[in-house]
Amino acid sequence: MTEEAVRLNRLYDAYAEKGFKLLVISPHKVSELREELVEKHKAKYWIGCDSNLRTTVGYVIPNVPAEFPMTYLVDSRGKIVDHGDKLETKIESLLEEVFDPELKRAVHPALKSARRYYDKGDFGAAWKLAGKKTTDEDEALAADAKFLRGRCEAYGAWKQRMLQREIDAGAYPTVIGKLKLLEKSFRGMPTAAWAKKTRTALGKDPKVKVELEAWARLQKALAKAEKARGDRKKMRSVLKELKAIADKYPGTLAGKEAERQLLLR
Repeated sequence: MTEEAVRLNRLYDAYAEKGFKLLVISPHKVSELREELVEKHKAKYWIGCDSNLRTTVGYVIPNVPAEFPMTYLVDSRGKIVDHGDKLETKIESLLEEVFDPELKRAVHPALKSARRYYDKGDFGAAWKLAGKKTTDEDEALAADAKFLRGRCEAYGAWKQRMLQREIDAGAYPTVIGKLKLLEKSFRGMPTAAWAKKTRTALGKDPKVKVELEAWARLQKALAKAEKARGDRKKMRSVLKELKAIADKYPGTLAGKEAERQLLLR
């Protein structure tokens, strides 16, 4: 385990510099992990003990040999986006999805109200108030107003870009709610106008309606599955429903998730 512990420390240092977290899940006993990783090698990453492999098997990718140790790259939504050792390219790609909205500096006192709106997530109000000060005679105030307004616009553009990716990927069940939130948070800005226009268009798209219908049906099936734990008769009924969803809605996110659930049960 010593060689692996050294490799993990190197991985931690490389990922930490980029703002990523490293979680190690191991089949070794807690006492062995504590002695080898924590005490001997001063591990700074999170360590999970999975002696019965119940957690680990959930990360086994279909048609990919389950080789251990295996490194998986999981995005902020908990989705596996890559595996193996050479993940640098994928990490760089994921970094494009990161935007830190924190201002990390003070702004002119006259922008106190705008800053307060910004900090609580009402970027539209902050953008509007800051816009009134961008041509102020006080150069310092005008510069800070432009800075704050620019941050609102940059964050809005980033949120729009990330949502468009989800739309392109067909993630309609989660996108609709996010578009509504975007309209509210960036009210009065081009981002809000885009969100409203996009949501209206999606609402009229037959393909989206099918996806939402399938997703709603899947959520009901998963809720029944949760209640059916330990009851073989009820679980058979759930599996039948999951199979029906997979067959009726092939290619949809709900259909694919139904297939995945069938493999796990």
